Amino acid sequence: MGLPLRTYHHFEGGRAHIDIERIRSFADATDSDAHAILTAVLIGAPDFAAHTMDNKLVSVLISGAQRFDERLGDRLTRIEVARFIAATRRMFDDLEADLSQRDDEARRWLADRFEPGD
Repeated sequence: MGLPLRTYHHFEGGRAHIDIERIRSFADATDSDAHAILTAVLIGAPDFAAHTMDNKLVSVLISGAQRFDERLGDRLTRIEVARFIAATRRMFDDLEADLSQRDDEARRWLADRFEPGD
């Protein structure tokens, strides 16, 4: 990010001023998710940005929220927080189940091709 090491450590630890343009520049240069970097700082979870760097999770969520807002407008205010929580849980549970299924399929595929004794 073009920062001295100490400044970077302060930034990563949430003790430095957040320069959004610098974060965007860093994200562009590294093909990472600027929204995820900012979210990682806000939630105090530095690894979150690394975990979502390639799949752009937070940018996708923000894009979806923007589209949702454009479609619903004022009607969005009528959705209770419990509905958002339930919908979000379903979405993440579905993604986790899909990932588990793909992991199982990959393990079976490898086991079929590389059985002991071959």
